[in-house]
Amino acid sequence: MNEIKVRFAQISDLEAIREIWNYYIANTTVNFDYIPKEKDEVLDWFKNKQEMNYPVLVCEKDNQIMGYASFGSFRSWQGYLFSVEHGIYIKPGMGGNGYGKLLFTRLLEEAKNQQKHSMIGAISSDNIESLDFHKKMGFREVAHLKEIGYKFDKWLDCTFVQLIIS
Repeated sequence: MNEIKVRFAQISDLEAIREIWNYYIANTTVNFDYIPKEKDEVLDWFKNKQEMNYPVLVCEKDNQIMGYASFGSFRSWQGYLFSVEHGIYIKPGMGGNGYGKLLFTRLLEEAKNQQKHSMIGAISSDNIESLDFHKKMGFREVAHLKEIGYKFDKWLDCTFVQLIIS
């Protein structure tokens, strides 16, 4: 059947989201967290997104979650109300199959529906695949912060990218 769809996440998707999230925490510098997320943490994160009316999307193929995406506040002050920071994570080994593009396209629709003006991504500067992806999606590099993160016994740079939506 090979049907691919992007939809709003449900509580039943949280374990698949957690597995993807924890892979990147444990194995990469894509995410600067150190400690894998527990089930209750992911549930709290999901409920908080719902309360704030921020989307959590999943990309599903043949009833398997291939990735997830969301956005949230860029900063909490009122003047930043129209700017959001997003994240897109693809199941390990499934990159390059168009799941990220599908998730991003739908995430952008949701941002437009919420009248957001600016979408920001904070990307580990050594994550060339993500930087290239964002460039293809129309983002521009707006900042490069040196040695702002630390993981796996090394300092990490972070590149901020931005897309003006409206």
